[in-house]
Amino acid sequence: VQTIKNSDLQHRVIFDSAPDGIVILDTNGKVIDCNFGETLITGYTREEILTNSTGFYLLKKYKEYFRKRFPYLHEKEGLDIEVEIKHKDGQIVPVWCKVRTIRDVSGRYSGIVIYNRNIANRKRAEKTQQVMLRIASAASRVMDDLDFFKLLKTELNQLIDTSNFFVGLYEEETKTLTSLIKKDDNFIIPIEGTIVGYIIQFQQSLLLKGDEIGKFIELNELKKIEKISKCWLGAPFVLDGQVVGVLAVHN
Repeated sequence: VQTIKNSDLQHRVIFDSAPDGIVILDTNGKVIDCNFGETLITGYTREEILTNSTGFYLLKKYKEYFRKRFPYLHEKEGLDIEVEIKHKDGQIVPVWCKVRTIRDVSGRYSGIVIYNRNIANRKRAEKTQQVMLRIASAASRVMDDLDFFKLLKTELNQLIDTSNFFVGLYEEETKTLTSLIKKDDNFIIPIEGTIVGYIIQFQQSLLLKGDEIGKFIELNELKKIEKISKCWLGAPFVLDGQVVGVLAVHN
């Protein structure tokens, strides 16, 4: 009996240590087990996954896809498909889903095992590469500055929220930035004592999130901001060792 218990424990450890999410269904399609990886991908606890309807976190179109195909899965070895799930926190997560039938020693169909792999990083890397290629292509063409930076804003919006997007030319004498996006408005910003002034002075890009922004301002004795963003990103344009402009975006 102890040997059996030890064996079961070892199998459980291996099951929960798998990098992918794993879900096991009985012949009726009911979830009878899942591993720790599945809870990480979905945000739901094991108990929530076992007590809710199968695939409740799938987006509607994928629920329908599996509902139509489940009755015939036992006739096949399985299928592979990319799906999207709704994480418990509301985020949509792309997942590579590998479905395989389980058969006993006699070859009789006894259930289904589903392997789920979070491919969000891969998808984001692919999208980033596509965006960078389009930006590089635009940069190689002769374009008006305003048109180019509008295109840059549009492309970057596929990766990050660019609602608050700024590109400006730096004037050393006046210590100001003149907006290239709002040319008609003659939008000029003084930068002394600001985070933008900091990245110009040290010629370095900067990404700050949440409490980091307030702490950074205090540490470097910069001007206080009334309404601090949740995220701030800035990068200087450097030409021949001199800063000629800045790109900044905040959310």
